[in-house]
Amino acid sequence: MLASETMSAESEWPVLLRHCLESDRIHSAYLLAGPVDVAMRAAIRFARGIACIASDSERPCEACASCQRSGEQELIAIDGTGKTGPFYRHIGDHPDLFWLDRGDSTRVRIGQVRELQSALRLGSHEGGWRVVLIADAQWLNPNAQNALLHLLEEPPDRTSLLLVTPTASALLATIRSRCQRVRFAPAPPLTIRGSEVRDEIGVLAQRFDRVGEAGFGELLDWAEEYRGNRSAAAENVEELLATGVEWLRERVDHCVRQESHRSPAGLLTAFDQLSQCRRDLAQRNANPRMVAERAFFAMRRAVLS
Repeated sequence: MLASETMSAESEWPVLLRHCLESDRIHSAYLLAGPVDVAMRAAIRFARGIACIASDSERPCEACASCQRSGEQELIAIDGTGKTGPFYRHIGDHPDLFWLDRGDSTRVRIGQVRELQSALRLGSHEGGWRVVLIADAQWLNPNAQNALLHLLEEPPDRTSLLLVTPTASALLATIRSRCQRVRFAPAPPLTIRGSEVRDEIGVLAQRFDRVGEAGFGELLDWAEEYRGNRSAAAENVEELLATGVEWLRERVDHCVRQESHRSPAGLLTAFDQLSQCRRDLAQRNANPRMVAERAFFAMRRAVLS
């Protein structure tokens, strides 16, 4: 059984990772799942700690040559196709710390994973451990996940992969089973009411409030707003789905508190449908506009059921 640890959202230095550094027992793969900003900070610190060459202080020590190299540097934009930028970059300018994300694309592509595999065959530049941090693991397309699985099945010597994702369910079960997991507590629910809510969220909440009154044409008009550049559209649909999930949770809570005679079954069905929309957007490269259509119509059916 692989070790697993659940951390609060406030903890940015999980005990499991600290113990791995203190004992010099580094696993070939870790899956850090939870609020991305918290998990990402922990992953970067852990990667730098693995590369740190200090022997008598907490790692990363921030003083050794390796820590100096892995410190903050100007970020290089990644291009998943390799046409206008690199397939991956490094953490700082440390040659043994690799960083992979989707760049301005909607997916992490198989070509990026293959380029990493080629780089890892060359061996360590500094003679120590190498670390690959995959910042957008939930956006690995199916082919990229399968290529990554081969890397996990036969990991290079003294190499560790860190996968950061909001939820582990976006990854193949065979990938999850090969990783030590660090689970961070979920972020607080998205706030969709009140004076502090961003305008975009407020508009979406108002639309959901009247989704049962909206005609088919109006729903299609709302979905049309998610056309255009797929990367930007996908992010906007993610926000739409997150707002929809919180709106549904609000309605279910209201049913329970008020002991309403109305069954929340339709609301729960819509919740499942929005969850499937999220998976399709991340894993199947679904068209954002069509995902938005599905979401709006699912919400309308829930209200009218």
